[in-house]
Amino acid sequence: MPIVTTFVDVICGKHEMGLIRTLGPFQTGDPFLFGPFWKQNAEESTVVIPGWYRIGYQLLESSGYRSLTPALEKEIRTLHSLVGNAVTENKYIVVGVGSMQLLNAAVAALAPNNGTPASVISAVPYYSAYRSQTERFATSHYAWAGDAYIYAEQQSTVNGSSIEFVNTPNNPDGAIRDAVVNGSNAFVIYDLAYYWPHFTAITAARDDDVMLFTLSKVTGHAGSRLGWAIVKDYSVYSRLLKHVASLVIITSHETQLRATQLLRTINKAYSKQLIAKEKVPLGLPPTYYASKGLSFHYAYATLRHRWKRLNQTLETSQWLGLQLLDPSYCNFFKEVTGPSPAYAWVHCKEDSDEDCETLLFQAGIIARAGL
Repeated sequence: MPIVTTFVDVICGKHEMGLIRTLGPFQTGDPFLFGPFWKQNAEESTVVIPGWYRIGYQLLESSGYRSLTPALEKEIRTLHSLVGNAVTENKYIVVGVGSMQLLNAAVAALAPNNGTPASVISAVPYYSAYRSQTERFATSHYAWAGDAYIYAEQQSTVNGSSIEFVNTPNNPDGAIRDAVVNGSNAFVIYDLAYYWPHFTAITAARDDDVMLFTLSKVTGHAGSRLGWAIVKDYSVYSRLLKHVASLVIITSHETQLRATQLLRTINKAYSKQLIAKEKVPLGLPPTYYASKGLSFHYAYATLRHRWKRLNQTLETSQWLGLQLLDPSYCNFFKEVTGPSPAYAWVHCKEDSDEDCETLLFQAGIIARAGL
């Protein structure tokens, strides 16, 4: 199966197969959909950085080493509280150069130092960086072991511990997932990059031991490179913090300042709505939501519209099909929301089409081969 990696950023094309044609080569998953929103909220989100701002490595507010500014920590905790997607009380937060850096840092922090390497796993289909990073940075403490389902079948014959990546909703197919492997020696890293109301219904606040988030999927600022881990156990937090510090010393002060202002802009808009006890209905034009600073409403309206158009385009196709995603009640929007995933998991219906990626390319669709 191939995966169309366009953030559902597609338009209808006039092709004999009734296929779609992408707006451009979006294989990197750049979240350009947020561009119009921030243009409409330019004044509120603008940051001016004086030349003297935070010249040194460390944070002046801290007596010991810490990775994030107090202002950014406040906005992150406020955001999760408003959205209701993650519990942050009595937990520690570490920031890194995107959640990409934190993926391997979390593995290194969880891997036991007992002489037996931990098996790093994830259920197919999974985000390719889980494997590529683990193999690239593998040490005597951990190694890539493949599909979590296969590992679970062989678990009784495997010595040592496991570290499982669980991406929910999942990249690439948008499925809601939980850990496959359980037990006292089974550690889990929950990659919650897409657990935001514009991508999926928020059904509960996650309260997992290690949870990863990224700025790029919240605000669209992928190039700013900021991610954060929410960690329950202090010893794991300490090891994760030291791992990040050994690589980059500290996450850019300028990036943290920009992220603080972006999140503050979102938090202020939704706090105002909460104080007014005003429920803004879904189904209005994205430009209306942008005018109110309601980024989640804006992004959901945009993605939902694109997903509907994509389904309408492919529903009559004899060659291609999409993943099936069900509507669900969203605690954040306080109503049932339809599917609005980041990616389209496209499959070829004909058994003879073994190379579906090439078939899509010939039709003008930029795709990435699946697992």
